Amino acid sequence: MTFILNILHKNFSLLASDRKATAKGPCTINMPGITIHAKDGATIQGVKKIYLSSDKLQALGIAGNTQEHPYTAVIEQSTSINESLRSIRQHMEGFLCIEDRASVLKLGSYMENQGIVTFFDSDQNSYFSNLHVFSVLHNATKIFWCDNNGSLLIHIGSGSNSLEQAVGRDEILKFAASVQSIEQLDHCLEWLKLTYKKVSTIDPGSGEDFVAVLSTRDNPEFRTVSSE
Repeated sequence: MTFILNILHKNFSLLASDRKATAKGPCTINMPGITIHAKDGATIQGVKKIYLSSDKLQALGIAGNTQEHPYTAVIEQSTSINESLRSIRQHMEGFLCIEDRASVLKLGSYMENQGIVTFFDSDQNSYFSNLHVFSVLHNATKIFWCDNNGSLLIHIGSGSNSLEQAVGRDEILKFAASVQSIEQLDHCLEWLKLTYKKVSTIDPGSGEDFVAVLSTRDNPEFRTVSSE
């Protein structure tokens, strides 16, 4: 229950996430310094969904079951892009039930986990975003880059399924094409504010409030640019 959105441009990368977590039925929610037991489910605001590497040159946004993304700890201590991507791939492979087919036959419902890790590769002089999805039954990964004018919009989580309905396909394409430089940061943040509000009215699992981090060529360390 999440909405992660990445605006990827040849000269910058902006990663945003909502801060709402929802669990249905009896549940236990583990957060740094606190464990919450809820009999009838719970909704929590202010949940961390974006993780930065120790050198702040990589940013990761996650969707799904937080406890099924243990590689976040590796990325928070990492200063190597390849190490981070390798840890994600290794976790995805280990998460599959390919060798335990008996459990597959007994499997009921299951959750698909998703993530976006974005970074500036100085060796290639390019921004990249790596999208990955995984569950006990499947996994996939795809790398994106943007070398033309305009930007790419990459999005995951339950809110991703409602984005086009909430905002409109034409409006999404128009916005992506309109982003030409980082000087339009205020324009991007305003668009994100309206988008998160619209998506949250359709998808009950997505929150209206969001946080965003930004990396630019002249300052590739990710830093917070919005905390609504």
